[in-house]
Amino acid sequence: GRALGEDYEVRAAATAEEGLAAVEADPEAVDLVLLDIRMPGRDGFWLLDRLREGFPNLPVVMVTAYGDTETAIEAMKRGAYDYLVKPFDVAHVRALIEAARKQRALTRSAVSLEPDAPSPGDRIIGNSPAMVEVYKRIGQIAATTLPCLITGETGTGKELVARALVQYGPRAEKPFLVVDCAAIPKDLLESELFGYEEGAFTGARKGGKLGKFELAHGGTLFLDEIAEIPLALQSKLLRVLQDGTFQRVGGTEEIRADVRVIAATCADLEARVAAGAFRADLFYRINVGRIHLPPLRERRGDIPALVRYFVQKHGAAVGRPVTGVSEDLLRALQARPWPGNVRELENEIRRLLASTRGEVLAAEIPPACPGEDAACGELRSLAARALEEGGEGAFHRFVARAEASLIAEALERTGGNVSAAARLLGITRLTLRKKAEEYGIRVPDPDA
Repeated sequence: GRALGEDYEVRAAATAEEGLAAVEADPEAVDLVLLDIRMPGRDGFWLLDRLREGFPNLPVVMVTAYGDTETAIEAMKRGAYDYLVKPFDVAHVRALIEAARKQRALTRSAVSLEPDAPSPGDRIIGNSPAMVEVYKRIGQIAATTLPCLITGETGTGKELVARALVQYGPRAEKPFLVVDCAAIPKDLLESELFGYEEGAFTGARKGGKLGKFELAHGGTLFLDEIAEIPLALQSKLLRVLQDGTFQRVGGTEEIRADVRVIAATCADLEARVAAGAFRADLFYRINVGRIHLPPLRERRGDIPALVRYFVQKHGAAVGRPVTGVSEDLLRALQARPWPGNVRELENEIRRLLASTRGEVLAAEIPPACPGEDAACGELRSLAARALEEGGEGAFHRFVARAEASLIAEALERTGGNVSAAARLLGITRLTLRKKAEEYGIRVPDPDA
């Protein structure tokens, strides 16, 4: 207590009942509970259960002098943030406290959902167990500068998580740049990331151009949809992740950049690696810290909070106050499959706001498409992403991504057997090879 009291306000309680009373008296003043398992009277597990029930977002670290596997597993199973065995290193405890405080700050932000509360901008919303796990991972990873991989379906909020990692990390005041690898033509992606020298190619700007790695020096680069980076470019990305150096397109000078890379994808990278469409060594490099975002259908309990937040965020655009949401509408929204996840829900609320006539949002939403299932949802998500990227060519972007996914899946299911994959797809081997080459998917050499 004395060692921590120099940097934190520490409140002590001798029994579980005293500890519970202290938290209940002023829960917002408590960032973290260090809880001994063995105490006079009721033990720490009793208090852990009470705290998890009444204050699910409050991090609780269990402390014991008896470091056995069963106790550790029981503590984590009951929802403890972490588990410490005495005697412990004070520096380690301080680091743990800071990580837990960051998680606490995230959850406080996320549940600030009063309809009349000011909206400072996009935030991560949700208090479901799945999202609490996401907040915990953010708190654990944010303090580092190691690469991080964020996975999840389209529309789950991967960029918001990336921004949270920066906001609560040591590079919060440094540059944060976003590159959507799926929206940039493959032949331009290298120059976008690494820049180019004057005269590097036809149409190159006089004096050259700095790439995103140079512009993000000292800060963070967010590579959205990293699975779309061509194989030929992945080796250059791997090198800059390994030693921080690269060359501009058309240049020979070694350039050094101190950049933290956060990557995101809606693809199954492990499957891409198995199919030869993504380098295994690059995957291992970016997968150091990993955060998976659950689809909205797996956290339906967060939908009412998300709806209130989006009404608050977009309500001013309708030119009249919207003070509530009908229970019938909330139930209908919670019953939808939401293949486009949170992004689709937000767009639906904007549509409802535009059509509502009263102060209570109560418009009917169209029924789900007949027989809608996971496959239908995935296709709609792919279509939504192609349209949201803007510009021309949405049809071709959608078809190319669908074809690439289908070919990669067929090759994976047939163990890389081109003939079997072609039969499965109903196309010729030549067509499959041409398409695989077009999309950067590795197939076995017939002469090997």
